[in-house]
Formats: sequence, C-alpha cells, structure tokens
Amino acid sequence: MTSFNIFANGTFWGTFEGETAEEAIQKAADELGTIDVGQDHASTEGMTAEEV
Repeated sequence: MTSFNIFANGTFWGTFEGETAEEAIQKAADELGTIDVGQDHASTEGMTAEEV
C-alpha cells in the first residue's frame, strides 16, 4: 500500500492509502463525497493524488 494526499479541485481532502493513485482517490471520494442514487461509487471528477 502507498499513501497519497488527495485533492478535490485543488482542496486537500486528506491522506488515503491504495495500491494505485486511482484506488486512493476512489476511497476518498466514497468516504467524503456523495454517491448518486443508482451508483456504486462517488464521482472522482476533478480529483488528483500526490504520493506521500
């Protein structure tokens, strides 16, 4: 696992772990974002990750 600092549209959301940056971003989105009705995961649009 690798730690990543996650940002949503430039705003720091926290540090999350994942095998890949995309996995860490999805974890952050699912924990802190909003999951639309009928969807399994929150949107990751506008999110970026920096390896810690």
